[in-house]
Amino acid sequence: AEYMGIEDKIQEGVGSTVDSLKKAGIKVWVVTGDQIETSMNVAMKCNILSPIMKCTIIKFEENSESFQVQSELQSIHKNIISNNDQNAIIISGETVQLIKKYGIENILWDILTNVESVICARCTPIQKSYLVSLIKKHDKTSRILSIGDGSNDVPMILEADVGVSVTGNENSQASMISDYSIPQFKFLKRLLLVHGQLAYYRNANFVLYMFYKNIMFCFILYFYMYLNGFSGQCAIDPWNLIFFIDF
Repeated sequence: AEYMGIEDKIQEGVGSTVDSLKKAGIKVWVVTGDQIETSMNVAMKCNILSPIMKCTIIKFEENSESFQVQSELQSIHKNIISNNDQNAIIISGETVQLIKKYGIENILWDILTNVESVICARCTPIQKSYLVSLIKKHDKTSRILSIGDGSNDVPMILEADVGVSVTGNENSQASMISDYSIPQFKFLKRLLLVHGQLAYYRNANFVLYMFYKNIMFCFILYFYMYLNGFSGQCAIDPWNLIFFIDF
């Protein structure tokens, strides 16, 4: 008998990039359309899951009742709070759909915010977008970045505050609608921790400089009014004023 296997290799530098983002205080969630087993294997290779983590799989059938889903989620929440282990949640797309249908997202949010890692498997594009909106609804202070490489990631990228696409063979739509496009996932580290931080400093300095510039300009006019007796005489030559405003 002959057997053939196909391996979907992880890009170079993904694990170290995820480690750097987590050390910087950034929470990393995996939202994918793959099977639960595949998602867990990929997350293990990317250092999102570790062997010491206690993994809890939340998976319900499509015909599950509201009280059944709610009671099970409450039980999982109590177990996570009661233990001191590093916890990880693996949730299926069907479960996300049921939680959205029954309106019990508050329990899900309490669970997701008390674990180290979150993996959402078998999610449709609409469910991916819903998870992003869930974070935006319950955490007003956080900023969300979504990164994807295919057309099924488009709703998630559009819903996030910042959208990033990884260029590839199937990502023409993702590249067109994203804010930034990078050739490999490992470049996300430099995009966030270097360029993102520098952009913050530059914008902050620019705002402070604009305040300083306009305050100094207004004070000149204010004191000049006393010297010319409020005659309305122009204190600054028009051409000098134009260059001062522009530069």
